[in-house]
Amino acid sequence: MRFSSGQVVELSDVLGVVPAGADRSNEELFVLTALLRRPLGLRSARAVASTAGVSPTTAAKVLDSLKEEGLVVQAEQRVVEGRPIRVRVWRVNRASAKFGALRPTLRLVRPPRSPCSRRSDSDRLPRQLWHNFWNADPSKLRLSKDGAYIAGRLLNSNDPQSLAWLLAEMDPETIVAASRMRGVDPARRALARAAQDQ
Repeated sequence: MRFSSGQVVELSDVLGVVPAGADRSNEELFVLTALLRRPLGLRSARAVASTAGVSPTTAAKVLDSLKEEGLVVQAEQRVVEGRPIRVRVWRVNRASAKFGALRPTLRLVRPPRSPCSRRSDSDRLPRQLWHNFWNADPSKLRLSKDGAYIAGRLLNSNDPQSLAWLLAEMDPETIVAASRMRGVDPARRALARAAQDQ
């Protein structure tokens, strides 16, 4: 039986992709990859599950196991949501030697696209970034249609978390296009070009 290229893409979206010979379970690789691609962290096992394309029960078990190994941590951080608040988030422990060894494998992993990721919520600007848009209504911004504007504002931000989110989540071409806008610092233009070369 042969599949067309379109069917292969569709199956990859539904099932996810892991490299052959990986010595970790698919679920562990999906969770680690989901956290690696979320520089702001994820607040709950349910949020990890949605991003990794696994069930909440599986995500909770995998997070506990990875935490015991030192591959992930649950850390407290301050976010701005109308006012500064402190929240606990799950994130990859980049200082772990085990994580360093897994990094080449994780670059090849693509988690399955969960039904939640297809909802309109995934097109909204995360609330943690709203403070960068003080003279606009960030609740109405959409990544699909306002991408260049969002990227331009975040490029000019002095908030490291906002910059990290921009580089991890937005298309490099959109970032480079935004860097050409008037008023963008030359150093940030260089950062945008570096992101495109990654």
